[in-house]
Amino acid sequence: MQPNSLLVFNFDTFGTLPTNNFIGSNTDQFQFSNVKLVNTSDNPIQLDGPLVLDFSLELDMGIIETDSINIIVLKENARITGANENAYIDGPIEKRGLSTEPIVIPLGKNGIYAPLELAPITDPNSIFRLEFFGDPPPIGGVPPDLDQINEDQHWIIDRIAGAPVDFVMHWQDGQEAGIANMSINSITTVYLDESINEWVNGGRGTVTGSNGLGEAGSIESNLLGDPPPIGAVVVTIGTVSTNSVLPVELLTFNAKKENDNILLSWVTASEINFSHFELERSTDGTEFTKIGSKSAVGGETEITHYNFTDKSPKSGTNYYRLRSVDLDESESISRVLSVSFQQIGAPVAVPNPVREQLLIMGLNQTYNQVKVDIYNASGQVLFQQNMEVNDGRIELQMKEVNINFEGTYYLRIVDDARTHNITILKK
Repeated sequence: MQPNSLLVFNFDTFGTLPTNNFIGSNTDQFQFSNVKLVNTSDNPIQLDGPLVLDFSLELDMGIIETDSINIIVLKENARITGANENAYIDGPIEKRGLSTEPIVIPLGKNGIYAPLELAPITDPNSIFRLEFFGDPPPIGGVPPDLDQINEDQHWIIDRIAGAPVDFVMHWQDGQEAGIANMSINSITTVYLDESINEWVNGGRGTVTGSNGLGEAGSIESNLLGDPPPIGAVVVTIGTVSTNSVLPVELLTFNAKKENDNILLSWVTASEINFSHFELERSTDGTEFTKIGSKSAVGGETEITHYNFTDKSPKSGTNYYRLRSVDLDESESISRVLSVSFQQIGAPVAVPNPVREQLLIMGLNQTYNQVKVDIYNASGQVLFQQNMEVNDGRIELQMKEVNINFEGTYYLRIVDDARTHNITILKK
């Protein structure tokens, strides 16, 4: 069978997928790159061992039943497509390795389709097991910052290995999902901390759709401040207390590289008794420092756009987050964004010491012109002029820039993004 071939299974009666022996394991396993399952019977498809997917599984029709042994395993960047209320996974599913894009896991049970979406996974050692349960979650204490906990359904996210990631819970019918009596403006993700037997606010990211009868929607977590521990964790939907409604509704938060800078932009839908934003940066994704702030300019119902430019990003991966601060100093933190940035080396002067002609090399070739200032040891300005950059270089004749005597001189070179300071010695 060719690596990119599609293997189609058609079931019109009760079906069980066979397996072959997996080398190095006592458990049988069926491994493919691309699989399509079509089930026109009234019975679910059952596995007779793990089904490991390298690339894709298309659920055209029908339900697949899994358990802790006979499980579907999605390897790095593998996907499941075509799922719907009549075609989903009833039971656990395992996701291993990287995922460069968000991945939707089509879970469901007893006719309820309830996908769980994972944010991009950057830890290659990650292993997650996910399952949906269409019945009430375990009983836990409700802290003052929370009000309601969904009593009709829940998911389990078992983080076996790797770093935590944010997730999105989807519903197809707000009434069926048990959240129709909740205010869409105050819903949040919650998880049960079994160490204290208490529900914890998992944060509120983007919310889509609505939660009424027959209405579909979704809610994204924001686990940055207090991610759940490794292991199996119950998650569901709750509401925040009326005394702890967040001051701002953040619609989007984005970061991208622009020349030698990182541009941060975000959009809010409402700002109530809101003070300001604080921009924070980290080089390890853990320890953050403030790099700037923006005062609130939005209102209760208007869409407001903001942006901030980081003019001094670090070489390597830069992590950014947005802190929203209310007038009473309550606050919320956005999800973390990462941008890879390759620092352009500092320009150099050759030869140095110099006699007659100096060559400045290593300038950013994005810019065609730079401003050059030259000072003597006393701070007196000898030369100021905009100069053309050719292949990242400029040439300076000592006489033309008024460097006529032996000694130490200071060059300041300014482009649109940053300033470079160079010390030279004239012989």
